[in-house]
Amino acid sequence: MLKVSLKELTQFLSAENQTFDERLIWQNVRYFLGLDNEVNREIRETLLSGQASDFWFLNSGLTIVCEQIVSVANGRHPITMVNPQIVNGCQTATVIHAVSTGTMADLADGYVHVKIIETNDSTFIERVALASNTQSRILNRDLRANDNIQRQLVECLRPHNYFYVRKRGENAPRPGMRMIDAARAGQLVLAYLCGEPTKSKTNSNDIFGDLYEEAFNPHAVTPEIIIAAHECYSVIERRRKEILAWQASVTRNSFEESWLIEGHFHLLFVIGELMRRASIPLSETTIAIGLIEKASSILRTFVERNQKVANYRLFRLARSREEILKIIDNNSKPDEANPVQIELFQYLGSA
Repeated sequence: MLKVSLKELTQFLSAENQTFDERLIWQNVRYFLGLDNEVNREIRETLLSGQASDFWFLNSGLTIVCEQIVSVANGRHPITMVNPQIVNGCQTATVIHAVSTGTMADLADGYVHVKIIETNDSTFIERVALASNTQSRILNRDLRANDNIQRQLVECLRPHNYFYVRKRGENAPRPGMRMIDAARAGQLVLAYLCGEPTKSKTNSNDIFGDLYEEAFNPHAVTPEIIIAAHECYSVIERRRKEILAWQASVTRNSFEESWLIEGHFHLLFVIGELMRRASIPLSETTIAIGLIEKASSILRTFVERNQKVANYRLFRLARSREEILKIIDNNSKPDEANPVQIELFQYLGSA
């Protein structure tokens, strides 16, 4: 464990143009969460308080891994690290750099703990990153941010002009890119592809935990399916926001106008189910959006049959999925009009 001055650390953290060198945090499980983050705000306030000498005692420091440490024996000399990566302490490092380069704060008496580990074993580096303590709470999604499937989704969605946010605090590399957050993508996949809208709604905290293998199955999830689910959900969400705004402007409203507030993931589920039954690929965005009205009609029937149950509770019941499937089955009888067949005909005709 080294005792490094904040001045020396700032020099290490600075790129040639004196901005923060983001190459140092490529292997961190998340990027800078901003100064609005509670812990980061407290770090900044400590540095600006004129008591930088207390920082050594108040902060747990940084953990850096590197492929090689080049040092000079017998004396106090700088060390050189080959390919250094900050795997713990990204928030601390970024705030120190911001305060040191962006304010007049006197950090001359400030020091920080730095642990340096020499290794080129990627598996061991990952273990160090996951095991290291952190001052800003690590979420399950943070621990999964460097998984292969998450990295692959970033690369595969980029050609479609989508930026897949696998790490909290990330920003799109260029303006104009559409953003898809990893947590939201997991919810959409659970509802649309996996047919589990209740889990998507009530078990969102488990998407990067117990539900991870289901939500991000590399053999089933494709960029095209995520895009279709996201585009379809965007239309649904716009309607949902309109209903929320309308509801806030009046004192009473009917259940026909309010069920979407709680049933948005179930609506996406019904769309996916209709497409599966018609053998339409879930990647067909236009067809998915075109089925919103039919799916809405099915859910209206479901809500009408359960008028005594509040929507908030109704769309959280485990039995809701099965009841909705029964309604879909009844609507799919051969002697009834079936708009899905029309959509399928159009799809086949355009092939």
